[in-house]
Parts: sequence; structure tokens; C-alpha cells
Amino acid sequence: MNLSAKVILILWMQRQHKIGETKELAIIEKGSETYIFDETLHNKTKTLKSTKMAFYIPHLNQTGLLGIQTDITELQELKKQAAKHKS
Repeated sequence: MNLSAKVILILWMQRQHKIGETKELAIIEKGSETYIFDETLHNKTKTLKSTKMAFYIPHLNQTGLLGIQTDITELQELKKQAAKHKS
């Protein structure tokens, strides 16, 4: 990777960090958020359910963000199969 490509990559990563930070602040203000998305790793796509929730950290006097992700790929596939059998 040449220097120009590295600079572009660094700028892109910084922008993504700011976008992510903005989304996280919005979730903290809202209290929580749950969403479903697809993620591909090693040529396998998984459907994940992500829940993020604000929580207070007393000894730091700050609000943090707690997140958990669950793989719901099989559940989504079963729902698709059930829908096919109903029609």
C-alpha cells in the first residue's frame, strides 16, 4: 500500500470513528437501541441482533454504552422456511 492509499485509509477510519461516536451518543441519549444486520466473515454471512444500552458508571461519574450481539441466523432461516410453508 502506497503512502497516498494509507493516508486515505486513515482519513476514512477517522470519519467512520466520528460517525460511530455520533451514533453511540444518540443511543445514550435514547437509552437503548436494538437492530438486526448481516455481517460477513470468512465468506459466511451471519444475521446478528445487536442491543446497546446506556448505563451509569458511578466511580467515573460517566455514562457508558453496553452492547451485546446474538447470532440469529438459524432463527431467521426458520422464519423464512415457515413463511414458505404457509403460502
